[in-house]
Amino acid sequence: MKEIRFFRLGTDDVAPIAAMETAAWGPLGASERTIRRRFSLGHTMIGAGVDDVVAGAICFAETTDDPHDTAKFPKSFADYSSMPTSAPALSLYVYNLGIRPEFRGTNMARGLLREMIEYGRRVGARWVVGDGRCPSYAGVQDGTPDKVLRDEEFRQTIDSWHRTGKIPSTRAITRDPLLKFYRRLLDCEFLHLAPDFLPEDVASGGYRVIFAKDISQGGAQLI
Repeated sequence: MKEIRFFRLGTDDVAPIAAMETAAWGPLGASERTIRRRFSLGHTMIGAGVDDVVAGAICFAETTDDPHDTAKFPKSFADYSSMPTSAPALSLYVYNLGIRPEFRGTNMARGLLREMIEYGRRVGARWVVGDGRCPSYAGVQDGTPDKVLRDEEFRQTIDSWHRTGKIPSTRAITRDPLLKFYRRLLDCEFLHLAPDFLPEDVASGGYRVIFAKDISQGGAQLI
C-alpha cells in the first residue's frame, strides 16, 4: 500500500472530490455543484490522497446544535448535508465518509476519522455525529459498490424501531456491517432512527441510524 497523506480540501479540489464521490457511492455521490455549495456554507472536507488521487474524504459541518435534540435534528439528508455552519461548535455533523472501492480494507477510513476527531477537539466541539447507512435492510443496490446482502432479522429490527420508537439493543443494530464498523471504531452511541432520510438509498430503505460520540476530555480514542 502506497503512503496515504491527509490534507484539507478546498474549492480547487471540487472535480477530484466529485470523482471520488462517484467511485464511492455511484448515483448517490455528490455532484460538483453540490460540493461547491457545501464549501460556500463553510463545510470542512479532509481528503486522503494516494499519489495525485483523492482516494477518500470525510466531510462535515460545525454546528451549535445538540444531536440529542431530535425535534431540531434535520429530517432529510439534503437538510443534514446543507446546513450552514454555526459557532461556537458543539457538534460536527459528518455527512460523508467516502472511500474509493480499491482503497477499502486499508486504514484510510480510520485515518480520516482520526483527522476529523482531532479537528473537532481543536475547535472545541463535544460531539461527532454521523448518519449511518444500513444496507443490510434491503441489500445490494444496482449501480453502487455495495456488497452487503439483505438481513431479514436486521430489517425486522429497523421496522420495529420505526413502529415503536424503542431503540433496539446494540447487538441487534450492529448486525449491519457498516453500523458495526462505526460502533467498533468509535464506541459510539446510537441515538435515533431517521426514516425517509434519503429515499434514493434503496439498500438502506431510505433510513439512517443517527449516532454520536463524545470527544471531549480525550473521550473518543479510535479502537
